[in-house]
Amino acid sequence: MRHDKALWIATVSSITLSLGIYIFSKKKYSKYMNGIKLINSKNTNLIKSFVPFQEWGDNVSENLLSDENVLENVRIIEEYKFGKKIGILLMEAKIKYENTFLPGLVVLRGPSCAVLMWYQKNDKIYVLMIRQPRVATGKFVWEVPAGMLDGETKNIKGKMLDEIEEETGIYPEKEKLVYLDTCYSSCGITDEKYMLFSLEIDPYCVLNIHPENLGTKDEVIKNIKVFNINEAPRKDVKFLALKCLFLDKKIG
Repeated sequence: MRHDKALWIATVSSITLSLGIYIFSKKKYSKYMNGIKLINSKNTNLIKSFVPFQEWGDNVSENLLSDENVLENVRIIEEYKFGKKIGILLMEAKIKYENTFLPGLVVLRGPSCAVLMWYQKNDKIYVLMIRQPRVATGKFVWEVPAGMLDGETKNIKGKMLDEIEEETGIYPEKEKLVYLDTCYSSCGITDEKYMLFSLEIDPYCVLNIHPENLGTKDEVIKNIKVFNINEAPRKDVKFLALKCLFLDKKIG
């Protein structure tokens, strides 16, 4: 009985200590973020419910803020909505870190996914790429299939499979979709990070693809083509990261 009582007391004490540490850490973060001052916000509650904003706040609290390093305010520049929810948030955060104001222009859009679709023939690796008009560059760009997760966190592979079907017309085998790694696309201005995958495909499945039937209503896919992995266009940083990870995994 004494042993059981001692064990019960030790268990309760451990739980209480863990709960105390958890609550303390939450209070520590809220000390810096709960009173955050939003300037030019059309809907403060909507912004604070935007998951990428919440994750950004958690990261800032944990890594950049202290009693000496402070977030003075966040100025909302534009809220771009997907339906009734925010899809992309353009803002400027005024953070003073070690007596220096950090560059604070931020585009919050959350994570995305991208895939290297490949097959091997005669000891050579070939990859499938799509060519789209990109307004931000003013050009057509050869890219790997990719897309935003739009808040999806539980079924990321399913979202990647949907993007593959939309942009290539290929219905992939789920078990061949392999996760490689995650990286930021341009961490100087956006929180966007890419979940990177590879997918082995049947070379014959690309023979009857018609670009005019691909994409969603707001996408224009002009061309779809297979390249030798060492001769493929290199303007898409997603492709460069995927190529590096894929070859490293294959050789390793």
